[in-house]
Amino acid sequence: MPSNPIQEARALQQQVQQGLSVTRAGASRGYSRTVASHLLRLLRLEPTVQQWVAERQLSVGHAKMLVGLEPKRQLHLARRIGRERLSVRQVESLMGQIRRDPRDPATIPFDADPRGPDHVRFEARLSEQLGVPVTVEYPRDGAGRLILAFSDLEILDGLLERLGYCDDAD
Repeated sequence: MPSNPIQEARALQQQVQQGLSVTRAGASRGYSRTVASHLLRLLRLEPTVQQWVAERQLSVGHAKMLVGLEPKRQLHLARRIGRERLSVRQVESLMGQIRRDPRDPATIPFDADPRGPDHVRFEARLSEQLGVPVTVEYPRDGAGRLILAFSDLEILDGLLERLGYCDDAD
């Protein structure tokens, strides 16, 4: 049984070359037609990028975005995804910029807000409730940080009071 998405895509491709439709080949492996089609598209990636997908250094979601770019641009963007730890949503946004800009993807400044609309709304509501700027950071592993910014100790005292902190030393 194939152990990575590229091996799975090759197995699907073999079935299709033997005459099965993508739908039937996918169904025989437990995939919908859409998933099978997405897997097959991975075989259009530059070989190094395919290797990174096979080794799970690059997710299938990220890799799907690279299909259709010329091989050199796939490689540059895949490196950037790893280096900057871009989310799939960020890569979607960056791809819009890349389509409008012929430069190397590694040099295109990323000007889209990397946070999703729900994330932005949550931070804004929490900032409003607490009266200070709030940033919520959470990497892929699920751990994260809640950052509450304040400009002076008076604002910190007010924030701590709103959070229910009591300094019994007074």
